[in-house]
Amino acid sequence: MEAHFTVDPGRMLYDMLEIHGSRYVSLAELQQTLELLRQKRVRAIVSRTFPLEGAEEAHELLRKNALVGRAALLQGG
Repeated sequence: MEAHFTVDPGRMLYDMLEIHGSRYVSLAELQQTLELLRQKRVRAIVSRTFPLEGAEEAHELLRKNALVGRAALLQGG
């Protein structure tokens, strides 16, 4: 099955929208995971946090596969 969708680039830019996807899980699996998180039956492990100003460093470490677990960007302090 071949799926298609259209995107309005002006709206994407104006509303600062993002498109995310994953080649590893289905939408149903993602929904099940979010429901488990909502029910607090599982929790995400964040092994490292960065201030928003450290986003570039975090992305560089992700590109290098140098982070174990998950990283989170924190706003304010």
